[in-house]
Amino acid sequence: MCLLFSAPPAAACFKANPEIDYTIFRESDLILRAWVVAYEKRPAGQNAVFRFEVLKTLSGEIAAREVKAEWRNSTFGEPDTWIEPKEVIVGLKAEIGRNGLATISVVQQPCGPVSILEYSWQNLARVMQGIGNQK
Repeated sequence: MCLLFSAPPAAACFKANPEIDYTIFRESDLILRAWVVAYEKRPAGQNAVFRFEVLKTLSGEIAAREVKAEWRNSTFGEPDTWIEPKEVIVGLKAEIGRNGLATISVVQQPCGPVSILEYSWQNLARVMQGIGNQK
């Protein structure tokens, strides 16, 4: 009986949202148009890692030409390899990782589809509308 009440809550999604909510990009400290340089799926319980080459800053400021970011996909749908898209729109935020150190993470909608979007004018317009910035 004690185990029933002391177990940590499950991280799995009971119902996944099939459509992206573009307002999730409001959580971003930085929104980039970027090229996926590298992707590494890590063992269960660890976040996948992306390396992005910055092509253009859409929101926020960054001086780096390359950014390494962790990705926690709550639907457990991380692909083994990242093939497409290569040119993406991605929202990033600074946060404290599990190890207590600062890290950069990909903004991801809980129980939702991948929020690393193929770069297109349509996706750019949806993201800008989602953050309330009409450009």
